Amino acid sequence: MKITYPWHCPFCNYDNEKGKFCAKCGRPYNEVTWTCPNCGRSDNTGKFCMGCGASNIISMSKESDLVEFAQDKDVSNVKSEEVSKKKSSLAIILVILFCVVAYFGYGFYVEKNYTNKCNDLMDVVSDVGQSMEKIGKLSGNAEADDTKELAEKINGQVEKLDELEKVFTDVKVPDGEENNRQSIITFINADREMIIQVKQILENNDFIIDSESSEKIGGEYKDFIVALQKIEKLNDVTVIGRNLTETAEIEVVDDNIKKYINNKKKRDYESYTERLKTYQQILRNNNEELKKKGELVFLPHEVLTSGQDLVIRGFFYNGTSDVVTGCKEMNVDLTLKNFDSEVLSVNDYHIIKLNMPRVIRPKSQAEWISVLRLPGKASGLGKYNNFSFLAHDIHWNAVKYR
Repeated sequence: MKITYPWHCPFCNYDNEKGKFCAKCGRPYNEVTWTCPNCGRSDNTGKFCMGCGASNIISMSKESDLVEFAQDKDVSNVKSEEVSKKKSSLAIILVILFCVVAYFGYGFYVEKNYTNKCNDLMDVVSDVGQSMEKIGKLSGNAEADDTKELAEKINGQVEKLDELEKVFTDVKVPDGEENNRQSIITFINADREMIIQVKQILENNDFIIDSESSEKIGGEYKDFIVALQKIEKLNDVTVIGRNLTETAEIEVVDDNIKKYINNKKKRDYESYTERLKTYQQILRNNNEELKKKGELVFLPHEVLTSGQDLVIRGFFYNGTSDVVTGCKEMNVDLTLKNFDSEVLSVNDYHIIKLNMPRVIRPKSQAEWISVLRLPGKASGLGKYNNFSFLAHDIHWNAVKYR
């Protein structure tokens, strides 16, 4: 269809300069012409028929629809804008709500995590307190199973306190807990230092029999007291409502350590006395065996130091049927021990100057003590409390007994 420009849109009364559609309402050009229902003329373009003058009812209806359509479109646009605004507001609210939930959620996580770490700490500190209570009930024997087990348990507690010190150094703390966190770390370090000193005392297996042997454990006790005083100053540190020093049984630790040391001293002295008796009995048994050899033997009784020399005091015993009139020379073997630890060992030491009685009758012992001297063997000598001795390759003079 050929379009003559400008053409008039009957729906919105706009004169279009170009195009097949109205630039204002969007109606197509072919809707402009209409057929009159009265006279049948089909090239009408206005609101009235160019043949009979009748009005265009269909066009008017379409125009009314167009106005209604335009109004609906405006309303739709308004509703779309309102929906868009509502969606934007909802998105903002959701973002704010997410931030609020995230903030309080993180705060809850921090507090919950911190509480869990505090509970872990209290479990370890309580366990330490139970260990401190057991110390006073021990026998004082460092080699006893219960003493070794407790020392090993304390060693495990030291490792756990090491781990907790790192945990509380790195853990996020709730608001207002920073100062208490620092106090907790100080307590952990002090508690660890104290139980390390306790462990050293429990593992001390030296025999305490005199003031000299008390020196080591006395120094360990002083170190323990220094560590204890540090932790006693932290008597106001609390965790989840519980006092740390009370949980660690700090008030009873010193008394229990004193009980343990006293038990150890008493036990060590009794044990030492019994072991000396055992060594003496072994020496007597060995001497009795020497007497059965049927020859001249030397029966040792004690080994002493004299300046830089070692002196073996004992008796000659004549196991022969002759009268021994003298001894020319002999070799000796000597081992000194501190309990089971070897202090000195001398083998095949040759002695030619012998202090012995003039004569010894058969099957009898010399009437006085003889002395064997080992020059220079006491130099740098450590402590010893038992020995083994054997004189061999003895050369003696004898005459027939009448």
